Amino acid sequence: MKKSRSNNLLVRDFSFEEILQKLEYFCAYQERSESEVIQKFESFKADPSWLSRILSHLKAHKFLDEERYVSAVVSGKFRIKQWGRQKIKAYLIAKRIPIRYIQSALLELDETEYMHTLSHLAERKISASKLNMSIWKDRQKLASYLVGRGYEMDLVLTWINESDI
Repeated sequence: MKKSRSNNLLVRDFSFEEILQKLEYFCAYQERSESEVIQKFESFKADPSWLSRILSHLKAHKFLDEERYVSAVVSGKFRIKQWGRQKIKAYLIAKRIPIRYIQSALLELDETEYMHTLSHLAERKISASKLNMSIWKDRQKLASYLVGRGYEMDLVLTWINESDI
């Protein structure tokens, strides 16, 4: 626990145990990806040789679990933010999550609930923006909005063509 000055900023040198405890708390607070833990570790400016031991400890003691993290993110982003599969997948890829975990978690989404959410978002956008679905440009605006929310183009076009709005 030594304090030193670096570029006019006060930097504290943490011990291995202190960093381990801080990262345990960081992971216990909410689900974290391995890349988030590494980023947090790097913010401590600690000895890089400690990283593998810390990650092993966190995984062994169930503080860090990529599959559990991906499942929580997919569920939360879909149910709370109403994101589609494509946007969720892009978010997780940006977090450097292995694609096998992403694909597995996305398969867990209930297709009926997924289509219901797509329909709900589309109807809400139509009424809020006063879109006329008989006008091609308005249909294009709706499709662009839904694809931007992460829904697959083929599902969006099918919904637009089959809806009676």
